[in-house]
Amino acid sequence: MKFFLLVAGMLLTCFVVTAQDKEKLVGKWKIIVMYDSNMHFDVKKDSLYLKNDPKTKKQPASIYNQARAMMKELYMGAYIELKANMEYEEGSGIQGVRKGAYIVDEVNKIIIIKRERKSKATGELTIKEEKIPYYFKAERLVFVSKSEDDGPTVEFEKQ
Repeated sequence: MKFFLLVAGMLLTCFVVTAQDKEKLVGKWKIIVMYDSNMHFDVKKDSLYLKNDPKTKKQPASIYNQARAMMKELYMGAYIELKANMEYEEGSGIQGVRKGAYIVDEVNKIIIIKRERKSKATGELTIKEEKIPYYFKAERLVFVSKSEDDGPTVEFEKQ
């Protein structure tokens, strides 16, 4: 009987925690930091670290300045908004606003974003689905990159 109560209590705790995750995700989140093995861009501090060129052991100032200006233009003010009605919106300076829907896989800690995408070649509309692992780090929402091909890991703060 004690074992049954212990298991029931643990399951109840898991459900409460995941329900809190879903509620905690709702809101407008602004990009604060993004990083991978080659770079670290801190939007708040407007700083960029680039991995050194193995030949010269450093990055030329012109490359660094161009990369920092590009990152700043792309990601300053970039955000994702997860709404309670399961719609989402994301925007940045250059890319404009994109909208769609999202689902939260609470067990596997994955946000599944679905949005319409128009083929440039055929004009046909398709639904693109993107699965993004996430976790919370203090008050930040972190989208985890599974590989370098998936892009950088991104940290957000709620606005």
